[in-house]
Amino acid sequence: MTQPLFEMIDVDVAFHLKDGSYKALDGISLEIEPNEIVGIVGESGCGKSLTSLTMMNLLHRTSERTAGTMRLKGNVLDEQTDWHQIRGNEMAMIFQEPMTALNPLMTIGKQMTESLKQHTNLSKIERQEKAYAVMREVGLSRVETLYRSYPHELSGGMRQRVVIAMALINEPDLIIADEPTTALDVTIQAQILHVFKSVMTKRQSSLVFISHDLGVIKEICDRVIVMYAGRIIETGTVEDVFSQPKHPYTKGLLQAIPTYSKRGTPLYTIPGTVPPLQDRKNGCLFVDRCGERMPQCIVDRPFTTGEHGHYASCHLMYEEDGVNAVDSTRKCPQNI
Repeated sequence: MTQPLFEMIDVDVAFHLKDGSYKALDGISLEIEPNEIVGIVGESGCGKSLTSLTMMNLLHRTSERTAGTMRLKGNVLDEQTDWHQIRGNEMAMIFQEPMTALNPLMTIGKQMTESLKQHTNLSKIERQEKAYAVMREVGLSRVETLYRSYPHELSGGMRQRVVIAMALINEPDLIIADEPTTALDVTIQAQILHVFKSVMTKRQSSLVFISHDLGVIKEICDRVIVMYAGRIIETGTVEDVFSQPKHPYTKGLLQAIPTYSKRGTPLYTIPGTVPPLQDRKNGCLFVDRCGERMPQCIVDRPFTTGEHGHYASCHLMYEEDGVNAVDSTRKCPQNI
């Protein structure tokens, strides 16, 4: 067994609101292996982006990590960690909207080389040449011109490639991409996904790819983590989760994917909405929206069970396995 590149172990994140503190992430445990692409999926409000911000220690001042441990290459990450050294160097993040990620008042070249200036001793000419090379690597042309351009002079697809290049320029071990293709049309989206796959393979880096689009996750990822209301409710290889989903929520997400065979018929939708922070209680948080709920779902939080790397947190799993629903010995020691 190789050491995981990145680990989160029983991490809680709370928001401090006027009427009290509420858990937004609840017992998050995951591992990212070297040279692995992991997808995180779920509806808006499920905690995907908050998980990524927690990984990078970029939480808003109204929230904090209240429990759990994070490790990068075996080293504990906490408030004593030199995050300025880690961010942009060992770990990098690609945010959702490239126009907000780029400073409109600075040239592309200046923004690209900022991280090199902070983390390396390269000369100005060497930083420029490195920027040219990385821009070409992500499929940009006329890089000398682009280097002197401003963000508003680039198309959406070009801006997204620039943001990817900025994340890659210091050759980090782990890149976190938060819905990087959401604002792009289908053709550009396909090109960006190809860039991710080819660059990650070439560099043997790991990627956490956050998306609400299961089709994109299936296209690019090795493994998928399904989140709901601040908890991980299922995880496994893309092949296992897509072909044999265990949790009713995962089944609903897959059923809602538009396909050619469903053309002309109303798309399936999961009834209800993700519960707000103030309404998240004991038991299964999906209970009010689940058509397969049982009495114990209301009062007992489901433990995690499964095998061969495919795990889910659902009382139905205990019924299938013949396991007592409150038997904590069945809880998966890792990944969830």
